[in-house]
Amino acid sequence: MKKRSLSFLISFVLVFSFVFSAYAKTDVSGVLKSRTQTLQFLIKNVPNPICGSIGGEWCVFAVKKSGIQVPDNFYANYKNNLEKTLKERKGVLSERKYTEYSRVSIALSAIGENPLNFRGYNILSKVADYDKTTLQGLNGAIFALIALNSGNYGYDDIKEKYINFIINRQNSDGSFSYGNKGDVDITAMSIYALSFYKERDNIKICINKALNWLNNNKTLMTNSESVSQSIIALASVGLNAEDWGLITKLMSFGNGEGGFKHLLNDKSYNLMSTEQALYALNEYIKVI
Repeated sequence: MKKRSLSFLISFVLVFSFVFSAYAKTDVSGVLKSRTQTLQFLIKNVPNPICGSIGGEWCVFAVKKSGIQVPDNFYANYKNNLEKTLKERKGVLSERKYTEYSRVSIALSAIGENPLNFRGYNILSKVADYDKTTLQGLNGAIFALIALNSGNYGYDDIKEKYINFIINRQNSDGSFSYGNKGDVDITAMSIYALSFYKERDNIKICINKALNWLNNNKTLMTNSESVSQSIIALASVGLNAEDWGLITKLMSFGNGEGGFKHLLNDKSYNLMSTEQALYALNEYIKVI
């Protein structure tokens, strides 16, 4: 009787393991398929990416990070459009919003271009302007730190100043915010920016507090961008976002054609939401 029970238990465990393994593979396969569909959707709807926050750098960055082959002229179109914009504006992308320079630097680094000298323009030098960059508060410091870590560009002293700017603005509850109330997006982005230094003890504590706040406030993730940013943050520190149910939640915003909506009850896809969703799926795939 004991032998039969043991035999049954072993058989049950083997069957369960096989089913679980098959489910996991199916899940991964589904995510990969969704990622490819979203990439194709973006290529179709943004064949000529510009210098801009929508249909521009984030699209280029997300597409490149997918590692999937795209039409040869996709990146060439972006670079030509960026050069045209720089010439028209005499190298000045903005007098006030220095995140413009960070965003462009991140995209250029991703596609193998040097933001220290892109067709005669030193874009990264603007990112290293601490005073002007931090006029935008946390947003400016976060994206500057990401941009400066997108390649081997030096600026170590400036990086430390941005790190301190960010961690000194963490709220007592672990969140980060634009005002007094914790915000999902800015908390997630802060985690991602600090993840380059996650082995440092003080930053590890900072990140863990922020993660704890995110986990306790998943109900605040009411739009797809918040979900995407949280997935990216978790992946940046090696955590599986589906353990929090976030991949399933992100997929609920999909339109079935590769696009993603901003809100669940929206009638149509949103380009920014779709770009961020692709970026999030790329990062998630790295940790599963």
